[in-house]
Amino acid sequence: MRNGLVAGVLAVFLAACGGGGGGGGDDEGGVSSVHVSLLSPTNIVQEVYEGAPMRTVTLTGTATGDVASLSGRTLYIIVVDPDGLFQPNPLISFAPGNQVNVVMSGAIQPTPRHVTGSLTVNVCLDAACTQPLAGSPLHVPYDVTVRAGLNVDTSPLAMAYRFGDAPATRSFPVGLPANVTSVIATAVQDDGFSPSLYAVATAAQGGADALVLVTFTPALPGVYTGKIRVDASVNGPQGAASYRAVIPFNYTVTDNAAVLAFYYPPQVVISTFASSTAARFPPLVLLSRPGVSLVSSVVEYLTFPPMAAGHPNVNGWMSLFPLPSLSACFFNNGIALPPDCLPTGLYTARVRTVVTDGVQQVDLIVPVAMTVEP
Repeated sequence: MRNGLVAGVLAVFLAACGGGGGGGGDDEGGVSSVHVSLLSPTNIVQEVYEGAPMRTVTLTGTATGDVASLSGRTLYIIVVDPDGLFQPNPLISFAPGNQVNVVMSGAIQPTPRHVTGSLTVNVCLDAACTQPLAGSPLHVPYDVTVRAGLNVDTSPLAMAYRFGDAPATRSFPVGLPANVTSVIATAVQDDGFSPSLYAVATAAQGGADALVLVTFTPALPGVYTGKIRVDASVNGPQGAASYRAVIPFNYTVTDNAAVLAFYYPPQVVISTFASSTAARFPPLVLLSRPGVSLVSSVVEYLTFPPMAAGHPNVNGWMSLFPLPSLSACFFNNGIALPPDCLPTGLYTARVRTVVTDGVQQVDLIVPVAMTVEP
């Protein structure tokens, strides 16, 4: 026994259904001589976002009267939650002054809605609540609004592309929740996390909506799958929260016999710094149909700033193997001397690649522009 309350308390939680109650005023065992009342809260008013849980609520009640007559008996606290706002199995604890706290953890609210009603708290000496204590049942009115999260069509996105054409794009709108702080779109593989090899997604916010743009990367003929993941962060009534929508995609690349091979992207424009020794690796990819082979691939240097005339690396700032790379600075005699860097300005070149299918040869030209900044 603690503060006159029986220590054996059993909490039974009923969700989304009718609950105990009723029962007579049988005074045997001190039923009607013990009166229960609710100290707090007087009501529950919350606003949450779709997919987020309700905030935790603690119901604090007290018992007065012949509390000692309940010694050795089990007290049943049955909470009826008709709208599924809270999780089962609340935590029960005692407090000074014959008080009992019922800690109710919020349940996730899966859909937007506005509900009003009351939690009913039955305090009884039996599970069927045929022996309620005086004052039971107790009622806690609630008014709960569940705001919409992301509003977007999540049906599969289908995209068709012909080998050798310009990159295919698709855009779609996303309705955003209130108080959004950021929205990000990402193209991922089927595992939902690894970056996609066949699509790139970006999101641009405009008021209450965002526009997601998906650019599908040129690929060899085949069918490719993945997902577009849209993530939004909000600063709502419960603090920071995040929401995610996932849209599967099917990317079908058809063959094009008129195109033996092509480069993607069709040109390279890049900037680097005069003091940087780090090489830049443009995402330049050569795609060729089955049976097509590489004959040659060279860099043809075109223009450079006047002050770069005579520089030993003016015709050597780009490499194609093992990967295409550009650099403005080159180590001189290893690392013993300061790097030898190109002067600032614009440098141009072109990559000339010859491919063949055994019948014909095709020249592929990729313009390259490198700006060396101070």
